[in-house]
Amino acid sequence: MPIERITLFFKRSIIKPCLIIAALGCACLAYACAGDSIRMIHPAASWILWILSTTLIIFATYPFGHKNSMDSPFLPALRKGEFIALFLLFSIALFLRLFRIGSIPAFFSGDEASVGLFAIDIVEGKMNNPFITGWFHFPSLFFFLPASTIALGGRTIEVVRLPAAIAGACTVVGVFGLSRSLFGRMTGWLSAILLAGISFHIHFSRIGLNNIWDGLFTVCTLLFFWKGWKSGDRRYFLIAGGFLGLSQYFYASSHILPAIILL
Repeated sequence: MPIERITLFFKRSIIKPCLIIAALGCACLAYACAGDSIRMIHPAASWILWILSTTLIIFATYPFGHKNSMDSPFLPALRKGEFIALFLLFSIALFLRLFRIGSIPAFFSGDEASVGLFAIDIVEGKMNNPFITGWFHFPSLFFFLPASTIALGGRTIEVVRLPAAIAGACTVVGVFGLSRSLFGRMTGWLSAILLAGISFHIHFSRIGLNNIWDGLFTVCTLLFFWKGWKSGDRRYFLIAGGFLGLSQYFYASSHILPAIILL
């Protein structure tokens, strides 16, 4: 079978180091094609090489031929009633973060307005390089999120704040999965319910900054890392590594995540 031949090909030990070297080479080429200015030198080539480098790393480290099937990492062994309850909790958390999001908080200025203006520069084509530091020396990849919502929904306060609200609500689900995996069902539900309604988290989920994203990346990284640690399944580690790598493009507090993993 062709699939079996492909699997055997990627299982060979000599192939994997070659793929890792090729991935590092593609990453370096992606940076070279992007350049250091706000506009990439070769946009299409840079994006393709960046995606290709990630793909090669996955093929180099994926455990081909692994017989065990991964269970659902976020919703482990959920009964139908539990799934419905978690969906309702997510909906409540999202509602609390979206209700009158254009007017609460009342002020849209300073850092938040600067994020919106930088995102507008992306929409207008003045800036298209996601691999450099953008406004206030933050990695510029984050700003493509509000730029996407602005491109779809227009230049309003609501659309600038929308990605943060979605990230905050998703964090509630991630906290449930992590807490349930670590400490059991009761702790999972209590943690998720508290996070869904806690004012501090709701507040930062209604601001169009990159702060709130680090909570989501932290719980997702730790959840998949813990699942991999307990099961020995390398695929969980791969997903954890994906979240860990992506987190470095967001707020500065994510830089401590590698240290947390090591500890």
